[in-house]
Amino acid sequence: MGAQTGRGGEPFAAVLERRLSRRGVLGSALGLTAGFLLGGASRSAAAPGPAPLAFKPIPPGTGERIDVPDGYVSQLLLRWGDPVLPSAPAFIPERQTGASQALQFGYNCDFVGFLPLPYGRVRSDHGLLVVNHEYTNPEIMFPNYNPKAPTREQVDVMMAAHGLSVVEIQLREREWQTILSNRYNRRITANTPCEITGPARGHALMKTPDDPAGTRVLGTIMNCSGGKTPWGT
Repeated sequence: MGAQTGRGGEPFAAVLERRLSRRGVLGSALGLTAGFLLGGASRSAAAPGPAPLAFKPIPPGTGERIDVPDGYVSQLLLRWGDPVLPSAPAFIPERQTGASQALQFGYNCDFVGFLPLPYGRVRSDHGLLVVNHEYTNPEIMFPNYNPKAPTREQVDVMMAAHGLSVVEIQLREREWQTILSNRYNRRITANTPCEITGPARGHALMKTPDDPAGTRVLGTIMNCSGGKTPWGT
């Protein structure tokens, strides 16, 4: 964690330590405040209502089978390497490249969001599936992987396997299907150029040696979880 910007910038470890120390102080203060507030509110808390879903729970299991409650079904929809865009090549794990991975479904599924289509309509049979790919497991992805000496191609594949996959899906005859098109589908990787908008655009804290204007960043990587905005992003 001692990486620098490469042009005399402050080590990232120092920035992280300073931010974490400040966060710890703020967290303690907020925790005390929340404790006082919750202590007064607990006596007037409303009684819990009935659960909105009724199903028979499944027992814990460690097997390889996917178990679901009675009346529910599971379906394999997308896997690592499946095409996201029409131009995506066939997935061949032993010959994977960064360029091909950038057109295919990423590795490891974290946050999963569903955005109904068309925008603004409340429906659950047609929409965009947005999946966050938090991290990679190179020892599983590549045969004979050497963590001390990864190849350039392996690094390119891993960087392209991070980020987000956006795929149009539709329920047809009680089965989900992917729709491969360039209209909505896209991959966001660790190398995808992103333009900064809003109040943060051009702010001093957004400026780096590679982007003195503070208006552009590259991609997303190692993100945990996600969320949907009220305006449909």
